Amino acid sequence: MRRLEDILEERLRKTAYLGDALESGLINVSALARAWRPWLSTHAYKDVTEHAISMALRRLVAEKKLRSGEGAETFPAQKIILQPSLSETVIAHSPRVHQIARKLHQIHERRGGEGYLHVSHGLRETTIIASSELQKDLEKLIDEEKVIKHIEDLSSTTLLFPSGTEEVSGVYYPFFRALAWERISIVETLSTWTELTFIVREIDAEEALGVVQQLVE
Repeated sequence: MRRLEDILEERLRKTAYLGDALESGLINVSALARAWRPWLSTHAYKDVTEHAISMALRRLVAEKKLRSGEGAETFPAQKIILQPSLSETVIAHSPRVHQIARKLHQIHERRGGEGYLHVSHGLRETTIIASSELQKDLEKLIDEEKVIKHIEDLSSTTLLFPSGTEEVSGVYYPFFRALAWERISIVETLSTWTELTFIVREIDAEEALGVVQQLVE
């Protein structure tokens, strides 16, 4: 029979925010034990008591086993870059998609890289995130394309990490968790080898930047 701690730890890892809240003392251990006892009685331990569940939860907290990715080294971001006045356009794949992206990059380069441009090709659609300087050019290029989604008034927050971050399990998790706890919706996430970018609505941009800065050493 599996240990009670192992069963509880597995369930908590499936709900990472709950584990964080429990470890931070935001959730009453006895109340959680009372709520989970019926499930444990049915699926694992028929005669388990609330006291036994509470003790097992407290041992997990003491051993710091709740947080996903715990123990991973955290890397300080070398720089944080904020880019306002963005829009996101999602178009369905077509024979012209790559040609459109190429022309848009050429326009961007002719202007000395002014503004912001990111093109991401998926299996069924292509996402284009561009600054206001490129918006009119984009509209002309995709005039005959099927637009799936268009969102304006967006802002990006980009974190530049040192090489080696890719070897660290869970290094990005604290950023997603903190933004979720502050109820900041992430419209899009972008990444390269050493960069992580959050696209949020401009109304949330200042708060999102503050949340990210608090997590950076």
